[in-house]
Amino acid sequence: MTIGIDISKISRFEKFLDNEKFYNRVFTKNEIELINKRRGNRKLETIAGRFSAKEAVSKALGTGIGKIGFKDIEILNKENGKPEVFLCNKAKDICSKIIDNNLEVSISHDGEYVVSVAKEANTRSMEIDLELRDLLKKRVEDSHKGDYGKIALIGGSKGMCGSIHISSMAALRTGSGLVYTVVPNSISDIMQIKALENIVITVNKEEVQNKKDFFNKLTAFGIGPGMGKNYEYDFIRFFLEEFNKPIVIDADGLNIISKNIDKLPKDKSIIFTPHEMEMSRLSGLPVDFIHKNREEVALKFAKEYNIVLVLKGHRTIVTNGEEIYINKYGNAGMATAGSGDVLTGIITSLAGQGYDTYSAAKTGVIIHGIAGDLAKDKLGEDGIIARDILENIPYSIKLIRENKN
Repeated sequence: MTIGIDISKISRFEKFLDNEKFYNRVFTKNEIELINKRRGNRKLETIAGRFSAKEAVSKALGTGIGKIGFKDIEILNKENGKPEVFLCNKAKDICSKIIDNNLEVSISHDGEYVVSVAKEANTRSMEIDLELRDLLKKRVEDSHKGDYGKIALIGGSKGMCGSIHISSMAALRTGSGLVYTVVPNSISDIMQIKALENIVITVNKEEVQNKKDFFNKLTAFGIGPGMGKNYEYDFIRFFLEEFNKPIVIDADGLNIISKNIDKLPKDKSIIFTPHEMEMSRLSGLPVDFIHKNREEVALKFAKEYNIVLVLKGHRTIVTNGEEIYINKYGNAGMATAGSGDVLTGIITSLAGQGYDTYSAAKTGVIIHGIAGDLAKDKLGEDGIIARDILENIPYSIKLIRENKN
């Protein structure tokens, strides 16, 4: 890993306070404006911190100050106050030759010394839709886990434990306060071993009515990952008819629905997340026709059944029958087992946090796509597995929140 470290004594910069000649030699116009906004000791720390950070960056580039100039490196602040590195001239050219991403820097003060560390950034610069940043809800400083949703991911069967587990973890990584993984007795022991942050609840399909009081306390449901084919429509109908909570239905949940589509209630907050084969089962249309007419099919189906539809695939479509969003993020490496389970967890998490169903689906699809692109940046397309997408969910959300473009 490319890394550079610098330690400087803060007091050595006292003689440079308000020294215009020093400022113009070391700092850019933007940096000088930042420094001049500070007062007293904070101004001194800002000067020392920027100087030290430039030294750290030059060391990370393998040159030191000399081959590149101080003003080839600019250290400003993001909206959250975190230092941000901008390179130009020789520094930018050298950086592009040794690493794929930009550099990031941290600056720490302990009263007497300033320590700066520069290293390759975790995320590549990526163009983000401006509107998406406005869709993300802010987390409130004075809050607790109950403020961020209590959701259930329902599914799992022998041989398909991974699907429901990875969906549950995706919900946690998206910010859910509490995630319940609801599985049958047959895989309870396995899930208890896998579970750390999620809570495993055992509910056989014959007993689901007995858990009505528990389910009524939750804020959203995700049904289908790894469920298998041993369930009847009555199991899903229990959730559709008993609760006025957002429900995301995927995988085998959709296959069960497809045989009973005429029974689907049209006054509920429902999200379907089919791929084209599942869409064919739901609509009765040939896969080839769906593939060639994705927007038309998605809009018509969503409007007819009063749901939000996420038609997965290249340029995933999200529609509520009126509005439509066509996703531009993601890559072919995401065509891997479990990728859809990750998406189900993300969307269920957002719905449980209070997003309306269309916003939850749209925002979830983009978070999922960006997470896949971040995985591609690190690994290439061929070796991506669902866990790689899962692990990049927090970085995807962080990138969206920090977007300034």
